[in-house]
Order: sequence, then C-alpha cells, then structure tokens
Amino acid sequence: MSLKNRKTVSLAGLFLAAVLGSGIMAGLPDNAFAGPLTPAQTPSYNTVSSQTQTDKALMAAVKNNDVRGVAASLKAGANPDATVNKTDNVTALMMASYNGNKAIVSLLLQNGATINAQNTYDGATSLMWVAAQGHDEVARLLLAAGADANIVNQSGETALMMAVYGESVSIVRDLLDSTDIDINRQNPVGLSALMVAAYQGHDGIAKALMAKDSVQLDLRDQYGWTALMWASYEGNGSIVEALLKQGADATLKNNRAQTARSLALESGYKDIAVTLGQYEQRQNVIKNETKHAIRIKLHERRPSV
Repeated sequence: MSLKNRKTVSLAGLFLAAVLGSGIMAGLPDNAFAGPLTPAQTPSYNTVSSQTQTDKALMAAVKNNDVRGVAASLKAGANPDATVNKTDNVTALMMASYNGNKAIVSLLLQNGATINAQNTYDGATSLMWVAAQGHDEVARLLLAAGADANIVNQSGETALMMAVYGESVSIVRDLLDSTDIDINRQNPVGLSALMVAAYQGHDGIAKALMAKDSVQLDLRDQYGWTALMWASYEGNGSIVEALLKQGADATLKNNRAQTARSLALESGYKDIAVTLGQYEQRQNVIKNETKHAIRIKLHERRPSV
C-alpha cells in the first residue's frame, strides 16, 4: 500500500512493516501515525449539542454548505462557536474548514469564531483539517486571519505534517511562509515533515521543505532513520539526489547499523545505491581529513617539553 495514492492512509502499518516488525511500538499511542481523518473517522454531524434552535440551524447550514442559511443563523444570534456534539467538540468553523467552504469560513470568522480552537476528538484545529483535505484557499484565509500553524494535535503533529500527509504542495508552501513555523517538529516516533515527504516521494513538497534554511536534513526518527534513508528505501531517486546535493549525510547509520545505501540495496534500487555509495565514499574521505587536521592542530598546541 502506498501513501502516494491515498491521502488519508496512516503511516503506522507501513513503518512497522518496513522497519521493525509487529509489536515493537508497544507503549506508543494508537494514533501516533494518525495523519488526516478518514471518512470513517470523521466525527458524526448528526447530534448537535447546541442549546438553541439558532445554533442547530447554524450547524445544519454549515453541514449542507448553505451560505445563506449560515448568514441568517448568525444574524439571528447563533453562536459562531457552536459544536457538532458534546463528545468531539467539533466547531462550526472546523466543519466548514473540513468542507473547504471559503464563504462560510469567512462568515464565521467575521462573526468571532475561535480560529485556534481544538476539538477533543483528536486535538485538531480548523487549519489542520484544511491542510489534511488540501483546501488551499481556505488555508490561506485562516492563516491571514491569524491561525496558529504550530499548534500540536494529540498525535504530536502540526498543520504542516497534515499538509504533507495530504500531499498539498501549495498549503505546505503557505505554511512555510508563516512566521516561526516549526519545520523540524517531530511526532512521537520521530518523523518530521521532510521524512514523510521523502517516504511519500513527493518531490515538490520535499524540495519546498529543503529550500528553507532552517530545515534539518539529518534529523533521526526513533529508530535512527533519516529523510535520506526513507527516500532511499522507497526508491525516490530525485529526492535522494536533492538531499545529497544539499548536504545530507550518506554515512549515517540507523539503529540497525544500516546506511541509506544499504537500505537502497535491500529494496533493490541499485542505481540509487551506486549514487549513495559515491557520496558516502567522498563524505568519509572529508570526515577523515577533517579528523586528521584536528589532530594536527591539537598536536601543534601542545606545550613543548
């Protein structure tokens, strides 16, 4: 199964199968690799917890993408932060964002909807739901209105990771243009946005991430894997080359003493392994020369007897 063709697929099973086998993630939350909500996971819109008829009318209008109905309900005094049900606390703004309805999102914001509210279902914000679904115009609207791109959900992930899961290049770029975006945020098992993009083989997203000066190319996940290792293992050659040209370290080893080259060979990507081998050899030479130069400097600084 590939994430390339399914926006809402969890990385959990893939990660376990590719790296560690079953049972090794005991103790981690079940939603550690949750990613975007699947249709089956989406909270029910049938039970409205709002106390007033106007709130109920608002939620029904939002659900049905009825812009006029939303406007009428808000004018009649509906709470812009009305929720779907008592259990999930999914707000009208979250529902409209999930649906990608820019007009309704705009109306709710104009009437004071809480932009950074988090539901109790998975801790997601409206921006996270938009990022996961790929609604780029709504994402820009939320960001312009002050949505916080660094809020973390219950899976330890931000809107940026949701946009990467959802393979939305435009939203990733918009988020990267946000002030103080935490591009190197890692989820509970250590995956960063760049690692996920490298795994998925999405060139546009990976290169957008690598274009930021603050990105850390050699971050390791909980099992010692880097973005270069993920790209190599999955045979995503263009991302491998881009990472290497930008300075990713091909000599690093994961917790099983595997390099990116050995992982490429394991997966049968011989051409990628050849390229990695060339970089690995050059980088080892540079490292050895650097160590030698440091030893000489230290020797020169020793006081003469």
